[in-house]
Amino acid sequence: MTVRMDGDVRPTKPESPEPDRGRGYVGYEASAGALYDRKVRNRLKRVEGQIRGVLRMMEERRSCAEVIYQLSAARTALDRAILYLIGNYMEQCMRGNLERGETIDGSVEEAIRLLLKTR
Repeated sequence: MTVRMDGDVRPTKPESPEPDRGRGYVGYEASAGALYDRKVRNRLKRVEGQIRGVLRMMEERRSCAEVIYQLSAARTALDRAILYLIGNYMEQCMRGNLERGETIDGSVEEAIRLLLKTR
């Protein structure tokens, strides 16, 4: 069992220890090796709550303006989560490239592609 910093208790496999990477937080590792931290998960949970709120507002027949304001806030929060992830991606890839003695050109190009894809 692993007790996470937020108090959540989950079973873990002995062969896959909890990633920390020395950043001072407990992360969540994806299959491709990316590290997703608590901040981005909380951001996405907040967006999820905002969208649920928008749906509730629509069921309550609230004004279009109110719904649009809330949708705009949700989109802004989602955009910030995307930018946060891209920043982490750049840091992880560039750090990995530098540790392996490689250039960071490919990582920069991929980050630019990701930024362009979000718009």
